[in-house]
Amino acid sequence: MLVLNSYSHSFFRLFIALIALLVFSSCRESSRESHKLPFPTQKNVRLLLPPTPDERLRQLDHYLSDGKTRMRSAIEYRNGVSEEILYWNTGLRRESRRYYPARADAPTRQVRSHALYRADGHTFVSHEVYREDGTLERCGKELADGTYESIYYFGDGFTVERLRRFDRNKKFVSERTFRRNGTRLAEITPRDSEIHIILFDASEVRRAAYFRNSIGDERGTVYGENGESIHIIYQRDRLLFEADYYDDQGLLVQRSRKVSGVLQVSAIDANGFFRQEWRDHRHPDGIIRATLSAVQELGEEREVIRTIQMSRDGLYPVSVEYAVAVGKIIHVLKGSTLQIASVESYDLQGNLNSRRPGIPGELETLSPSRLEMPARDPLPSFDDFGPAWIYDYEVSEKGH
Repeated sequence: MLVLNSYSHSFFRLFIALIALLVFSSCRESSRESHKLPFPTQKNVRLLLPPTPDERLRQLDHYLSDGKTRMRSAIEYRNGVSEEILYWNTGLRRESRRYYPARADAPTRQVRSHALYRADGHTFVSHEVYREDGTLERCGKELADGTYESIYYFGDGFTVERLRRFDRNKKFVSERTFRRNGTRLAEITPRDSEIHIILFDASEVRRAAYFRNSIGDERGTVYGENGESIHIIYQRDRLLFEADYYDDQGLLVQRSRKVSGVLQVSAIDANGFFRQEWRDHRHPDGIIRATLSAVQELGEEREVIRTIQMSRDGLYPVSVEYAVAVGKIIHVLKGSTLQIASVESYDLQGNLNSRRPGIPGELETLSPSRLEMPARDPLPSFDDFGPAWIYDYEVSEKGH
């Protein structure tokens, strides 16, 4: 009985040990199998919260079931602008739409821009940009030859203000601008390091054509009312101004040249040839104006017959000098009148020979028109170049 009990007790302990071994083996096998389980699959929707310096506040990306191919994104920018982007299977942009910040008085957000892209993700197939009031600011489309056309509108959203063309490489080719009534105002084309500008009047007749470089130097032609006859050929830059003026018959009637603040005007009127000298002078109001300093009246051979000297402010003549064979005679005028105060005679070396008082009532005879700047057609003035001549700039604004 005692032997049986001892045997039974040993058997029981052996049985317990066997059970423990089987359990331990099962746990180890289970542990090995658990390492063979796949990781969780990638989610089809992912939320990105960029750091503070980033202009994006949050971005929600949607992917295909493969978890790698992005289909579309919804982006909120810190300035309130939002954007929706659709992608090609390559991950590049296919379509984008931007919205202005939400407004309390509007149930939906106003579209700011909409664009379709080619497979490269940045070349437009078409695009539209809207103002906050909903009017169309500009739009564009790719043409059949691969070039691109952009159209800008006045504030009403439908009257064309300017039309631009870009080549296949997105380089600016030309621009045509219009008045609000639809008539053509200007045509602009780049030429090497310059731009060529043609201006038109209200009847769309060409009135000027000129070249301008990046620092504002110009050279060009101003035309008559028929758009063909030449009225002015000119050149102006920071240091020099030159212009030749012609009448309707094509005859040169005036030549102007300004350098170092001195303008010389040579012209012809009904009484013959004359030459003016204008100098920049600061007036009491502090404004610098071109002020007449002298007028020379010329003969048929362009010889000087007499010279009219003006007051410092250019308002009235102070003396008239006549050229004579033995020297010169000067009529000194009284104040701002044409009354001759005295008559002085000089020899060829400039020595004073004689001086006498003027005869009472004796007046100098002058042509008032020669004491004024000759009236001519104005030179071109055009600065309505609009936005920069780039392919477009909405995509690069990053929500601004």
